[in-house]
Amino acid sequence: MTLLDELAADATIKGPSCTTTLALEAMEPDDRADMLEALASGYTAAALSRVLKRRGISLAPQSIARHRRGECKCPSNPS
Repeated sequence: MTLLDELAADATIKGPSCTTTLALEAMEPDDRADMLEALASGYTAAALSRVLKRRGISLAPQSIARHRRGECKCPSNPS
């Protein structure tokens, strides 16, 4: 198997939802809509993480950034 074959296979492997998706799924509809808008905006992952922590949701900035880039293994992730 070539390197490119392995990379293509790895990109198609999906796993359980990432912590960002799990947090979204647990939110009330209004908060979920705001979170989706924030993820699509220019707010930094660190700022979003801090605000969520104040609301009792522990979500690391790295997890948010990875989800934004589509590098997580969420089944809904298009990668």
